[in-house]
Amino acid sequence: MTCIDITDQQQLDAALADDDVTCVHIKSERGVWLRLTGQHGKAVELSGNATARLSGNATAELSGNATAELFGNATARLFDNATAELFGNATAELSGNATAELFGNATAELFGNATARLSGNATAELSGNATAELSGNATAELFGNATARLFDNATAELFGNATAELSGNATAELSGNATAELFGNATARLSGNATARLFDNATAELSGNATARLSGNATAELSGNATAELSGNATAELFGNATARLFGNATAELSGNATAELFGNATARLFGNATAELFGTSSAHAYGSSTVTASSHAAVHLHSAQATVTGGIVIDVTDLDLTAATTWCDHHGVTVTDGKAVLYKALGDDLASGQRYGPPIVWVVGETVTCDDWLDTDECGGGLHLSPTPHQATYYCSAATRWLAVEVDVTTLRPINDGGAPKAKAPSCRVLHEVDSFGRRIESAGVAR
Repeated sequence: MTCIDITDQQQLDAALADDDVTCVHIKSERGVWLRLTGQHGKAVELSGNATARLSGNATAELSGNATAELFGNATARLFDNATAELFGNATAELSGNATAELFGNATAELFGNATARLSGNATAELSGNATAELSGNATAELFGNATARLFDNATAELFGNATAELSGNATAELSGNATAELFGNATARLSGNATARLFDNATAELSGNATARLSGNATAELSGNATAELSGNATAELFGNATARLFGNATAELSGNATAELFGNATARLFGNATAELFGTSSAHAYGSSTVTASSHAAVHLHSAQATVTGGIVIDVTDLDLTAATTWCDHHGVTVTDGKAVLYKALGDDLASGQRYGPPIVWVVGETVTCDDWLDTDECGGGLHLSPTPHQATYYCSAATRWLAVEVDVTTLRPINDGGAPKAKAPSCRVLHEVDSFGRRIESAGVAR
């Protein structure tokens, strides 16, 4: 085996062409860039302050403070403080304090304290204390104490003590003691003892002993022994033994043995054996065998005779028969005059509904609307569906741009108590006038736009 040291391009070309040479050590001065397009079966190593550009299928090992730029399908292994920039389909393996920047479809594996910056569709696998910064559609897998920052549509899988910071539409899966901070519409799935902080519209799924802090409009789903702290308008669903603390206007739905503490104006709905402790002006709806302990000014809506409530202001609705139209109207604040109830319908610009089920029904002010598939039941379907307020009607037509006030004979009204926003159905109704989303009357022709 013949190994030679070279310092310039002429020596490199000669060494690669020499059949007696089996390995080449590049030891050029810093700033002297050598080109390597292939090595004719020879091993090429860069050490010291050597720099090289690799293209085609070229392969090199870098150590010391060596630097390389890789193009095409070039490959590099980096050690010590070596650095590399990768383009196209280039790949690199980094260890020690090595550093790499990846673009396009470049790929890197990082070990030890190695670091990488990825953009485009670049991918990286990190272990030890490796760190990565990802943007575009970049992807990373992190192990040990690895760290990543993700932007836009970047994705990451984290294990061990790995940490990640996500923004935009970035997604992450965390396990072990992994940690993540999510911004924008970022998404994360946490298991084991993983931890996450969510902001804006970020979402997370937590299982095992995972923990999360949510603020803004962030949402989370918790199972197992997962724990969450919610503030702002954050929302959470808790299952199993999951635990949450809610502040501000945060809301939560608890089932199984889930537990929550509520402060401020926080609200919770409890099912199964779920438990909640309420403080301040927070409120809860107790179903099933749930348990609620409330302070003096907290409101508790009791929906089940099996639920247990201690303290607070209890609003007992267990005896309400919400299948009765008159009771339903009274409970939801519906105006009833001479046996006629005023309800609301949310529609699009064309003032039409039912397109998914057959010929559309057009709603015109001053006219009576009748359905041709009436089913005299308290179940969804087979009737004209209406709500107590325009806002509640919009729950069933999220793209609504127009709202109508209608008049219904209470004796024909059938409440639908399926757990969603309040609604009822009727075989026919008379369209009174157009309103805005707050129920304020609008003078209009009441025809399609």
